[in-house]
Parts: sequence; structure tokens; C-alpha cells
Amino acid sequence: MTTIIYDKYNKQLVADTRWSFKFSDKLGKKYLIFVDDCGFDKIADGKNTALLTAGNGKFIAMWRKWWFEGRDKSKIPETGNNNETLINLLIVDKKSNSVIFHAGEKLAHYCVDSNELLGVFAGSGAIPAADCWGENRCGKTAIETSSKRDIHTSQDIKWVDFSSVKTNIT
Repeated sequence: MTTIIYDKYNKQLVADTRWSFKFSDKLGKKYLIFVDDCGFDKIADGKNTALLTAGNGKFIAMWRKWWFEGRDKSKIPETGNNNETLINLLIVDKKSNSVIFHAGEKLAHYCVDSNELLGVFAGSGAIPAADCWGENRCGKTAIETSSKRDIHTSQDIKWVDFSSVKTNIT
């Protein structure tokens, strides 16, 4: 899968770039095939909102198409089939720094005192990323740490920073 982070605390979205799938040959030998930084980013950045995705590539492609082709609310894509969610996603309002839509399983960090959401983590590397982020409050470091513990996560990182309005997504 991958690792994605909505770092509400630092007003950022962060994701690795790896796409991977498992493959078995005719003899039953198993392989993991992956590609990093192929241009099919897990973050789709808009002027006021952003889409953050992890999971099944087919469903991510449908959501990206919907995102870039007008975001018609009457044509919102599905998140899975047969009662199984196959995508983790968040749509974040960058101005208010809040989640306006989400689907799929995620981990979250909350402030104990205020019960305010601080960060959201999804994908195969969510656990090590959430653990690392809890210690250092840095999404990029959390992805790097996750990549050392999760073969489906790369160290190649894409990000969007709401405060500075900077991104490395092309």
C-alpha cells in the first residue's frame, strides 16, 4: 500500500510515492513489484482543498479523475465494493485546516487536553508513521521512518504545506 499523513498540527499533507503490488509466477515464487515517483501522486492539490489517498489504485484513479474533472457532488466515486472499503482518503479544507470528507481506516492523534485532532495516518505504514509523528511532530520524518519498517512505503516524499502555500507536487 503506502503511507499518507494529514498533519493538522503543522498544516501539511505528506505522502510517499511508492506504488506496489504482489505477484506470483507460474512456479509460485512470490514477488513485490514497485515503482517510486511515477507521477501518479497520492496527493491532489487544489486551490482551497486537497485530496489525500491510499489503497487500491483503480479506486484512487476514479477519485483523482473526479477531483480533476470538476468534483460534481452527484458523481462522487465509490470507495470500494461488496461492502469492503478499498481506499483510504481525506478531503481537507486547507483554509480552515479541517477534514471535509473521509473514507477508510485510519489512525489518529488527538490532544488529550482539548480532544482536538492533531494528525491522521493511513496505509500500510500508518502505525510506524503515527508512532514516529507522536514523538517528533514531523510528517516528513514520519514517512522516512515508516519506509524503514514498511516495504510498501518509499523515502520519496510529496507534500503540501497550507501555511506557506508551498508544495513539491508538480
